Amino acid sequence: MFHSLFLIILIVGALVIILIPMNLLLGILFYSQVILGVTLPVFVYYVLRITNNPKIMGEYVNS
Repeated sequence: MFHSLFLIILIVGALVIILIPMNLLLGILFYSQVILGVTLPVFVYYVLRITNNPKIMGEYVNS
């Protein structure tokens, strides 16, 4: 079940990418990277807060 669903999602995604014109595709790639670059520091902050918390991580806390 998982493999067939994964394959269907992969095929649909590939068909959508093939049907998008090149200029629009480059814009989508650019802005997705901008969004990732802006949100990355926020996620890193919370990951560091969680890994430095001994209550959550126990003996595996970041030192």
